[in-house]
Amino acid sequence: MGKQVVFLHGTTWQTKHWPENYWRHLAHISTEAGYKVLLPWGTPEEKLRAQFIAQGNERIEVLDKQTLSGLANYIQQSDGVIAVDTGLGHLAAALAKPTVSLYGPTNPGLSGTFGNSQLHLNSSLNCAPCVKKTCGYLGPGITEEYAGSSFAVTPPCFASHGPVEVWQQFESLLGKS
Repeated sequence: MGKQVVFLHGTTWQTKHWPENYWRHLAHISTEAGYKVLLPWGTPEEKLRAQFIAQGNERIEVLDKQTLSGLANYIQQSDGVIAVDTGLGHLAAALAKPTVSLYGPTNPGLSGTFGNSQLHLNSSLNCAPCVKKTCGYLGPGITEEYAGSSFAVTPPCFASHGPVEVWQQFESLLGKS
């Protein structure tokens, strides 16, 4: 079966979404490290995001739409999970899968995953966690480069943990598990 990582990229609030270009860059890093990336989805928007992340990379699989038990099976068979603040992150924690969870506007002390091998990456932006569905950041814009183009990091609280750091933290977590 080989090494596999599940990316839980879907969530409810717009402000809890890690930038799509970050996901794509992380997927590239993951596949270069020998992992197959599995991308579940539950809504048409999430399917489009998954297809964007997977574009041009044969080591990424956009899963068929899953039941909760079907997704649990994929998570259980994986080496670990990288997630935004989403209920499915709690499923990964309940299955005791090593999980790196990304928190920008939300507070993992209030809504974070709990259990063994759980790592929360919090924003270092001074307004985070704001716990708001609409970003009120008024500071300078934050831009990043990926694949020869620049993009705005939106919401900016996620600039605190980019794809390279997330992957390093994930590999470290796997080494401790």
